[in-house]
Amino acid sequence: MAENLHLVLNERVHEGRIYNLKRTNMEDKQWVCRRVKKGCRGSIHTNLDVDAILDCNPHADDCIPDNDILYKMEKKTVLKRRAAEEMKTVPQIFHEEASSASADLETASQFPTYKSVKTAMYRKRAQKFPRLPPTRQQLEIPPQWRMTKSDRRFLLYNNVYNSILIFCTEENLSVLSEHSVWSMDGTFKIVPE
Repeated sequence: MAENLHLVLNERVHEGRIYNLKRTNMEDKQWVCRRVKKGCRGSIHTNLDVDAILDCNPHADDCIPDNDILYKMEKKTVLKRRAAEEMKTVPQIFHEEASSASADLETASQFPTYKSVKTAMYRKRAQKFPRLPPTRQQLEIPPQWRMTKSDRRFLLYNNVYNSILIFCTEENLSVLSEHSVWSMDGTFKIVPE
């Protein structure tokens, strides 16, 4: 019975159901079914090392096990990791993973839907970037964003009082200086007050 017990962060997966840790006692840990708020009273007690099940309480009749839940959780973890590490768009990452999963007919139907994972992917990506400050004067550009990957200066001008930032390399600036007309872009809707 314990060979079907898998750790997924602070959750346990056993026989197609997800359990959250409720409490740790002196001799065991109590895990309750994730659907406890929907009326399921299913729970398991494990030893402290969580490698053996000591006791089980039955689940509600409408708490149906999902035997592919571990696969879905693993894929969601991969999607979140890629969203945090890669610069591709979230939909691109999702479609790449979904395409590779659809190559295997057994797993194609078990892959999580875009709707069920997109918020988690965007949230994970947002953790990578600093929060916007409340005022423009408090905006501080981290050193790693002032340079290019080839270690050239990229932030050429930063005037916090007039809210003007100019990102450009010296080489690109010399190309621009050869022309009499420039086109520029600005972002105004998301600027802090």
